[in-house]
Amino acid sequence: GGRRMKNFAILLSLCLILPFSSKAQVDHTLYGFRTLPQVTMTNPAHIPLSKINFTMIPGLSSASVAFNNSGFTYSNLVDESIESTVENLRERNFVDFKLDNEWLHFGMKIAKKNYLHLSISERARAQIQYPKDLITLLWEGNGRSLLGQTADLSNMAVNLIHYREYAVGFAREVTDELTLGARAKYLNGFSTFYTRRSQFGLNTDSTSFDLTMTGNFEVNSAGLPLSGDSTFTYNPLFTNNSGVAFDLGLAYRSKTGFGFSLSALNLGSITWRDKTESYTNEDIRFVYRGIPINNIFVTDDSTAASAVEELRDTLLSEFNTEVDNQSFSTVMPAQLFLGFSQQLLNERLLISLVGNGVIQNGYFRGGARLGATVTVGKILGLTANYGVYGNSPFNLGFGFSVTPGPVQFYMLTDNVIGLPLWDKHKNVHVRFGFNITIGKQYGKSFLKVRA
Repeated sequence: GGRRMKNFAILLSLCLILPFSSKAQVDHTLYGFRTLPQVTMTNPAHIPLSKINFTMIPGLSSASVAFNNSGFTYSNLVDESIESTVENLRERNFVDFKLDNEWLHFGMKIAKKNYLHLSISERARAQIQYPKDLITLLWEGNGRSLLGQTADLSNMAVNLIHYREYAVGFAREVTDELTLGARAKYLNGFSTFYTRRSQFGLNTDSTSFDLTMTGNFEVNSAGLPLSGDSTFTYNPLFTNNSGVAFDLGLAYRSKTGFGFSLSALNLGSITWRDKTESYTNEDIRFVYRGIPINNIFVTDDSTAASAVEELRDTLLSEFNTEVDNQSFSTVMPAQLFLGFSQQLLNERLLISLVGNGVIQNGYFRGGARLGATVTVGKILGLTANYGVYGNSPFNLGFGFSVTPGPVQFYMLTDNVIGLPLWDKHKNVHVRFGFNITIGKQYGKSFLKVRA
């Protein structure tokens, strides 16, 4: 008892160490919730608490939707001044939308210590990245706080991806305390729009108000009708855009009930070959000094028109973009999880602290949550947590699974308050589904504590 409480004290103290400057939108509440077969999604070393699991309804074994706007909420725009909303933006802000759907899955324990699982899933992601100076420029114009300054418009990005994932995973209890797991995934890409590079600056001269824009960019697309090709068709079954990714994980549970787990997900990339288009401009430099006032107020329409045409021609020459149709690769956003846990109350209660992060486009976005999971009989699983992520300091996660027989229904959310009060929260998320689970082992939820 004393050792367990000491471990619990260590667990709580870790809350002060983990990074709470958080921005990422990931499945906090699913992590470690072992009454669900889908627990392997966030750590392939987490073996579900049932021997055989498979899809009950194709396409409804696990459906998930998530939204995050790290910059502001809808009510910020409606109920507060625009000035304060703009002022509270970070230098780099994100809007994320994520849609997942598991078409099929199957998993089973083999020889007590092994777990094999297979799945097919549809995944779509959309992300808009915007700098604070862009919103300041749109709201104030260039004559106030940006006068005499160079507005940093770099890192503007739109990233879209839609792909299908075919996965096979395996976990093994190497010892009574250590479990290792891995999953290999074949990725078939359908479409993408990827901002590989975007660097822009807009300077306003404080005396003459001349505008100088400099920058460069590169964007890649595949499977999208951007060129206006009237013969374009979208293939929903299979494409030549392919890639592989791997998930790795471990889970350790000591004899005193203290444990830790670690996983790294989506380590891979997709190479795009079908209907690819890449747009690049290496050196943009454009100076705009305005249209001479005598050209605006002249009575000769041709003089005014020629001034506008001259501006148009200058813009077209400066923004002359190279287009090619070469294949390209996109790196998948890698996810990391690190969890610490302590078992209490005769195996039925698990207190856990989980830190997580996403590495995308060279940026790390992290978060953390403190939660508890409990099983009631062999029917009910409950989990709840307090999380800090998505540039929001207050998110209450909640989830449950009900399995009265072989049929299981579950629902999870990383922010239960964000569902009814979506306009006041930066994060909205829900995951739900139906499974068939056979051979429940809820009574062995966690490792037996030995004297």
